[in-house]
Amino acid sequence: MIGDAKCKCRNCSGEVSFSPSLAGQNVECPHCHLETLLFIPKIETILPGESKCDCQRCGQPIAFPVDLHNTEVECPHCHRATTLLIPSPSARVRKADSLPPGTEPLPDPTLAYVLAIILPLIGFFFGVWLMGKKQSGHGAAVMALSIFAALFWLLIFSQMD
Repeated sequence: MIGDAKCKCRNCSGEVSFSPSLAGQNVECPHCHLETLLFIPKIETILPGESKCDCQRCGQPIAFPVDLHNTEVECPHCHRATTLLIPSPSARVRKADSLPPGTEPLPDPTLAYVLAIILPLIGFFFGVWLMGKKQSGHGAAVMALSIFAALFWLLIFSQMD
């Protein structure tokens, strides 16, 4: 899709161009082919002599004069104490790459990878143990199911790249 608006895919961070009339719709990313939300990134305007940081308590943005840097104030959103800090240039770049409001990043898949490897191994060795206990029918079934589960997860993980 070619258009006037651009946003980053929620899955692969690839740039997606689209017509502004499609904002808010879920489409297939042309890079990773996973579903992503089209949004028009908010353009932040900061006046000269002004900076912006996020409240350390609620995460809402606060604009402030630069001479108030490192001053503790009451957040206008949550009314709790927060320190006004001028963000470093690298922090501003990370902020620009953040997800649109109301969306959450994808969870870390590390636990899924660990479980997908360990659980079939446990099942396989349980099948071997059953075979040693003269329950060859049950042992073979458990071992076969474990091998099938391992192959299934291998297929799933190979499709993710």
